[in-house]
Amino acid sequence: MKSKQRILTFFILIISVVILYLATIREVNQYYYPMAIGMLLLWTILFILSFENKKPQAKEVVLIATLSALAVVSRTIFFMVPSFKPMTAIIMLSGIALGGHYGFLIGAISGFASNFVFSQGPWTIWQMFAWGMVGWLSGILFSGTRRKYADKLWILILYGFVVTVFVYGIIMDTQSLLFMLGRANLNSMLGVYLAGLPFNLVHGASTAVFTLLLAKLFLKQMRRIQNKFGIRV
Repeated sequence: MKSKQRILTFFILIISVVILYLATIREVNQYYYPMAIGMLLLWTILFILSFENKKPQAKEVVLIATLSALAVVSRTIFFMVPSFKPMTAIIMLSGIALGGHYGFLIGAISGFASNFVFSQGPWTIWQMFAWGMVGWLSGILFSGTRRKYADKLWILILYGFVVTVFVYGIIMDTQSLLFMLGRANLNSMLGVYLAGLPFNLVHGASTAVFTLLLAKLFLKQMRRIQNKFGIRV
């Protein structure tokens, strides 16, 4: 079963990368909405297969929906402040608390749903992937014996800043590079990444601030929910 999962994961990743690239081609990216739905379906299939011999239960689906809604609301209420929003911190903490598969799906769903407020477009697919990667990476890095580091607030704050700037930020700057220029060379890459750096730093600072404010309470409540409903990472 695990070997089949790895093969399917590989193919879904390849398909996702192809869709991400298609979202930067002007003649194709007008179909961004069905492409976004398709990517969500692919990632949901992968999430279900991660349970191997059992299906996700209703309580787990409800938890994903609740945390995604929380992330969407947190982005919406700060709509007046560009780049300074709690959403990335919530996705990151969700991944730490629940694991990579949950984190990825919460990030992807949140990116898709929140853009019904902030406007949909070809960039939505890249945001879904970028926030999904924040959730997935957080779950992977703080799994197993490394979960103890989630109790150290300064590590979470530093990690939140780094993952926002160097994972979410670089993925979205790459989208801008390909969408605007359709190709990459050293000069264009430097220009786009340097132009995006101030926005990424503000976004990273916001993740650090909201991690400082939310991390202890959020992770404590998530542990209570996991113990109560028997949800294991």
